[in-house]
Amino acid sequence: MSILHNVFVDGTRARRAEAQRIARVGEPVEQQLPPAQDHHVRLRQVRQAFIALPNEQRAALLLVAIEGPTYAKAASALGIPVGTLMSRITGPAALRIIEDGDLEASTRAAKGYHLRVVGGWDEPSR
Repeated sequence: MSILHNVFVDGTRARRAEAQRIARVGEPVEQQLPPAQDHHVRLRQVRQAFIALPNEQRAALLLVAIEGPTYAKAASALGIPVGTLMSRITGPAALRIIEDGDLEASTRAAKGYHLRVVGGWDEPSR
């Protein structure tokens, strides 16, 4: 009797699963993938901004972000104080500007064009 019961239960489950598969056959399937161009453009922008950074900032970012040592070990490897290392890591505004999607602003920030003398001889007199 147990064998007949188990055969019946297995047959019922198999028919139910087959009915669900047949019902899903008519569902539309996404035929295309999302475009990858945005990802490639964004990666290129980050690379350009990274390359435009001064050598000191680039070295600090590479060491800390990729190799991952402590700040003290990274600073001693570069031969600089820990505070200097931390300012070099947090300084590159160009890489943060890219998050907003503004390549021109990130390029200006990386080259240092974002600085302006305030109150100097080049400010117009009032």
